[in-house]
Amino acid sequence: MTLYPIHADLQGKRCVVVGAGAVAERKVAALRECGALIRLVAPQATPPLQWLAEEGALTWMRNMYHAAHLDGAFLVIAATDLREVNEAVARDAQGRNILVCRADEPAGGNFLSPASVTRGDLVLTVSTSGLSPTLAAVLRRRLEDEFGPEWGPLTALMGCLREGIQAAGDEAARRAAVRRVIDDPIVREGLRGGNFAEAEARARECLSWSSE
Repeated sequence: MTLYPIHADLQGKRCVVVGAGAVAERKVAALRECGALIRLVAPQATPPLQWLAEEGALTWMRNMYHAAHLDGAFLVIAATDLREVNEAVARDAQGRNILVCRADEPAGGNFLSPASVTRGDLVLTVSTSGLSPTLAAVLRRRLEDEFGPEWGPLTALMGCLREGIQAAGDEAARRAAVRRVIDDPIVREGLRGGNFAEAEARARECLSWSSE
């Protein structure tokens, strides 16, 4: 199965999570980071999800799933421990042309939620097209080790340097300029220490060298 990779803007969009166990907790956490409006559907929920409902961070529909729960949804996640319920959710959502992911059987929906590593605005994802979630998890951990916390501010820094990078020349020159910045030990050390201004000044020096 060949999948088209895509990152979706969920800010302010209605997303429905059916199920309220440990898997649902992880899905809800990821959706909240994206600014989604979350509707949780389940008769019972874990304490953390109950707390989120009490705080108004999500809307909890405390009953068994039925198709009306999908009204107005942009995206749906089926995360119950009952296969027949997940099947019904996927069937109903696809019948309405709504994006739906089945946590128990990736091929049963019309999109997959890949393993991911987030460092600020930098998001790295890994997918095995549903063949091996364990392999995806192993690769994600490797990415976590390779791309440390400093990559968040480093990505923000590259945004500040965008015009300077574009002015470096052709594609090869622009890539060389980026490599010069991200590989510079003074830039990286400054970001690790929280000295963004110092790192930016050094990065601009790197860009000036690449144009000489």
